[in-house]
Amino acid sequence: MTTYTEGTPERGLQKLAVKYGGAAAIMLANTTVVQVTIMVIIGTIFGLIPGGLELLDTKTDIGFIFKLALNEIAAYTVPMITMYALFYRELKFEKTIYESEMRYDRFFGETALLFVTGLGVSTALSIATSFISSFLNTVLGIPETKVAFNSMMPRDLVTYTAFGIVLCIVGPVCEEIIYRHILLRPLRRYGDMTAALVTALFFGLSHFNFDQFLYTFSFGFFLAVITLRSGTVIPAVICHMLNNLAAGVQTYQPESLGNAELEGVLKSMAEIFTAANGIFVLGGILLIIIVILTHLLRLKNRSGIPASKQLAIVFSNPLLLVCIAVSLVVTFIDLYIA
Repeated sequence: MTTYTEGTPERGLQKLAVKYGGAAAIMLANTTVVQVTIMVIIGTIFGLIPGGLELLDTKTDIGFIFKLALNEIAAYTVPMITMYALFYRELKFEKTIYESEMRYDRFFGETALLFVTGLGVSTALSIATSFISSFLNTVLGIPETKVAFNSMMPRDLVTYTAFGIVLCIVGPVCEEIIYRHILLRPLRRYGDMTAALVTALFFGLSHFNFDQFLYTFSFGFFLAVITLRSGTVIPAVICHMLNNLAAGVQTYQPESLGNAELEGVLKSMAEIFTAANGIFVLGGILLIIIVILTHLLRLKNRSGIPASKQLAIVFSNPLLLVCIAVSLVVTFIDLYIA
């Protein structure tokens, strides 16, 4: 079914691995240089605007909204444009091959099972990470990691709404385009398992947060499987939105929304989601067995190269290895030293 224009499949994968090294460099440079520069320079300009202005009869922190918008522009615009340009040839090639694999009949049954299984596995790994973090803090004195958006916590209804839109809509849509479309599709030519694992690693490292890594890596893997099974990124976007909604309600409780009923609803939702985490973890083992027995993780190998060899070829690229190492260093500096 697949035509290789780069010579042998091994040689084609080696060439593609170079581009994934470039993608890793883009991700790293955007976080350490581009994003910081945009936030500092433009954020300083908008910082001259008064922090509190009357908006919709609410004392709203306009500076917060500008800062939030700038953060999202800086986080996603450069990676989406540059990575799309980097993989333009591969994405154009994949479009003609895999459009016929789109399976809308898998949107509900398979997607729901894989989504809940992914949540169970990811939550269990997140709990394990918390124990590791506590151990490092207690025994070695390493500070606990910071919550991702602590510096931009919403304080009123308008800013909380803006925060919710970013967390539950903008972020999931942009991240799924980057990781489960631009980065996933080129590797499908060689093997679905390799595509899922490599993009899950990119997704985990991109958060630059030790406490989030195992969660985002495992959840990213299941989102990739959902995309591969359905043939489209749409179900993964929806699952990502639901995940961020649950995580956001649990983690980010605003100081005051000026609406007692709404605050009560949010607190009740947080309690429900917290209780659901325990159910997901307890059911995770059973669900993963079901997923394996139903062959939902039996992904296609289109190149004839064993998945282990495919991964070895991809991770033999020096630039990719260097970027992974630097990403780990940046994570340590940003979360434990800075």
